[in-house]
Amino acid sequence: MKKLKRLMNRKKTDLSILGLLFTILLLGACGPSQAEIDATATQAAVAAFATQTAQAPTATATPNPNLANSAEDILGRWSSLTLELTFNDDGTSVLYLNAGSPRESEFRFEGTTLIIKEITDLRETCVAGGFAVAFYEVELLENGNLKFIIIEDECAYRTSVLEGGFVKTEWAPVPADE
Repeated sequence: MKKLKRLMNRKKTDLSILGLLFTILLLGACGPSQAEIDATATQAAVAAFATQTAQAPTATATPNPNLANSAEDILGRWSSLTLELTFNDDGTSVLYLNAGSPRESEFRFEGTTLIIKEITDLRETCVAGGFAVAFYEVELLENGNLKFIIIEDECAYRTSVLEGGFVKTEWAPVPADE
């Protein structure tokens, strides 16, 4: 009798498992096919894009500075605020400060890099002291002005004069008759 009950319970369990598997298969077969799912997704995407209005792209300013790459690009006298800077064709330059003596230097270009080597001893104004070497790029602005872009300079004072610190100073050409 116990064997019969166990056998009956086992058959019930087996039938329950078979019934559950059949139900899962039946429900899976009742759903849409993969092709129908893909078609529905495509239709939804087409409908979403159809309601959007295409607009022309807006222009975004991309920095593409016109950089000096030779002495000829920067020769002459330039002024900024109360300062004046002269680049001579012999490869020397003079920075006239609003107070104090002029600062002389030699300059040259390597590609678009302006290399400045001081001739005047800068110990009184540069923490780095002495005859510090500096590396800048010089942007040639559309309005005819120059703008110095620091690459490396040990002299913070010179950097603040040339680059303008937070002001980002532009240097305007000084007319020849002045």
